[in-house]
Amino acid sequence: MNNVDNKIHYEDEIDLRELFNTIYQYKRFILIFTSFCIFMSLIYIYISNPIYKVKSYVQIGYIGSKLIVEPEVLEKELRIIFNVDDKNLKKNEFKTKVNNISITKNASNFIEISTTSINNDKAIKKQKEIINYIKESRYIVINNYERNILESISKREKEIKLVNNIEIPKINREILKIKTQFFLDIDNEINILKNIKIKNLFRKIKLIKQQDVKSIEQKIKFYLNKIDTLKEKIKFYKLKLKEYTKEISNINKENSDNTIIMISSIQMLNYQNLILNAQNNIQNLLLEINNIETQTIPNLKIKKSKLLDVSIQDLNKQIDHIKKIEIPKLLRKKENLLKDRIKDLENERDITLAERKLNLMNEIKDLKYKLNSAYFQNSKKVGEFIISDKPIKPKKNLILIISFIIGLIISIFSVFIYRFFKQINIIDLKKNSI
Repeated sequence: MNNVDNKIHYEDEIDLRELFNTIYQYKRFILIFTSFCIFMSLIYIYISNPIYKVKSYVQIGYIGSKLIVEPEVLEKELRIIFNVDDKNLKKNEFKTKVNNISITKNASNFIEISTTSINNDKAIKKQKEIINYIKESRYIVINNYERNILESISKREKEIKLVNNIEIPKINREILKIKTQFFLDIDNEINILKNIKIKNLFRKIKLIKQQDVKSIEQKIKFYLNKIDTLKEKIKFYKLKLKEYTKEISNINKENSDNTIIMISSIQMLNYQNLILNAQNNIQNLLLEINNIETQTIPNLKIKKSKLLDVSIQDLNKQIDHIKKIEIPKLLRKKENLLKDRIKDLENERDITLAERKLNLMNEIKDLKYKLNSAYFQNSKKVGEFIISDKPIKPKKNLILIISFIIGLIISIFSVFIYRFFKQINIIDLKKNSI
């Protein structure tokens, strides 16, 4: 058993020795072929255009806490527009290409852009083209936002001017009008009540007392005097009645002659008429006295009483009403205007409008802050372009190493194949010769 193992081991050693002998025997061919492969790779490296790669990062624009475009949407849009996924374009190695556009892993609001070209300048130019497209494609959103903010600021500034130039002066004019015109009107009304109406009422009372009452008293006195006069007339007519009665008595005593009797009858008839007239006059005078005493004088006294008790009292009531109600009412109105209306206007001016102005100014401040780049901005490149002075293609060292290995392997493999076919031919020749 040990002999068998030694034999196999000996045969393996012979084989390995033959293998290395064969390689050594054809070392020149292996060296030439490997050198040829290296030479061809050098030619390839020399004639191949160098490919440079440039990378950059773009921060997606934002308004407040909201991005102006979703990263996934922007990524797909850019990949389609710049033919990132078009395989046919990769055949042309000399064309500036967009290798990749993707969302960065650690920051979703950043887009990574990778371009390649035969030099860094062309790759950077392509980068700038993409970045400009990103900016311009969402420029209208930023522009509309800025325009809306500026319009809002302008609107609030106009409101502040309206408050300062119209509303506050209007309130000041109204306050001045109340203090001057309304107060003056109220003071004039009070002066009219005090100096005109009350005086007129007192004048009316005085006139009633001095003229109307006095006139009634004079009339009463006149009628009383008239009664005395009428009574005197009655006395006169009563005396006449006595005289006429006495005369009639004297006529009755002289009845001796018919002629005289006739004359006496005529005289008696005349006296009787005179007596009748006197009696009628007395009766009329008594009726007139009675009328004066029962109607005229009482009516005048009633009228006088009405003047004293009603008209003057009404006038006094009017005076009291003016003094106790109308004038205090006007004074209260003046006080209310001063306390309430003017106070309300001053509160509106100093508090309401002041707060409104302050709110508008705060809103303008907030809106101006929203115009700051800290609050909004369009998409922009972050940092510098990442470039390298060494091209990414061709990879010279790798190509040389690979060409050396491939040349060495192919040359050795070719030697063994050649040796294999050569041994077969020798065996065939031996068999033929036998």
